Amino acid sequence: SLATWLACLLEGSAYGIAVPQGTWWGMRVLDETGIYSLRSPVQPLAAFSLLVFLGLAELLLRKTSRPGLRASLLLLVFCLDMLLFTFMRADPAQSWLGIRIESWAALIYTFAAILSTIRFLNWIKRMPSLRWFKKRTISESKAL
Repeated sequence: SLATWLACLLEGSAYGIAVPQGTWWGMRVLDETGIYSLRSPVQPLAAFSLLVFLGLAELLLRKTSRPGLRASLLLLVFCLDMLLFTFMRADPAQSWLGIRIESWAALIYTFAAILSTIRFLNWIKRMPSLRWFKKRTISESKAL
């Protein structure tokens, strides 16, 4: 994912909004028309935040003893990061109900990661409305 964001920077994809000339934090980036303009640095920020947040989460979760918890929390960190940066993009894209398609996908994946994290934190025992998730997961694992 880190390499993908950096490739987007080089190819003029997934760029941020145009900022006024003289903005100190703006970055000259290529857009889809091949023109360089001063824009918010979405691609390098996304790559840097993935490196920092996933690295930090990996260090903090290194000694977790619950199976599946580490993977679900890392997935949640990744999905939240992607969700944030899909809303910061300014390149043209298809939308539905005024929201970009990739933002909808990031929302769905984030919701799935939240459900997965809840499942592995064993909060299901305290939340009767989510017991169907546990029963389904246990029956599927027995079938394997």
